[in-house]
Amino acid sequence: MAEIERLVETSELIFDLFIHLIDEGFQSAHLFYDTEFDALMVLFVPPEVETIVHYTSDKNIAYLYRPDTMEVVGLQVEAFRKSFLPKHAALRAQWELAERTKPVSDYGDVINMYIERKSTITREIAREVDSKFQGGRSRDLVPA
Repeated sequence: MAEIERLVETSELIFDLFIHLIDEGFQSAHLFYDTEFDALMVLFVPPEVETIVHYTSDKNIAYLYRPDTMEVVGLQVEAFRKSFLPKHAALRAQWELAERTKPVSDYGDVINMYIERKSTITREIAREVDSKFQGGRSRDLVPA
C-alpha cells in the first residue's frame, strides 16, 4: 500500500480546542458513525465545517483539522467495528447497547444514554489516538 502524503506535518497542527475539550470532558463533542464505511467521527465543531484528514501512525486513526486555522477539530477512526472495538474492551462495553444495565423503554432513555456515554466514548477514542500521535509532544494530551 502506498504511503499517504501528508499536506502538513503533525507538529504544525494546533491542539488548543482539543485540550480545552479534554478539560470540559468532551461534553460538546458530536459523534457520527457511518455503518457502510465503518468509520466513527468525533467532531468538536458543527459537521458543515470543512476539515482535512490527517492520519496518525495507525492509518485507521486520524485527526480532523480546519485547513484555514490548522486547529484539530475532530477525530476519525476507520474500521471502527471491525478492528478498533475488538482491541478496546472498555470502549466496546460503552458502545454496545447489550451492556446497558437499565432497560431502554423510550426515546428519552436513548437520549440520556447517548449523553451519559458520549464523553466516555470520546475520551477513550481520544486517548487511543493520542497514543498513536507522532508529533513529538512532551506529554499525553488525554489523561488516563
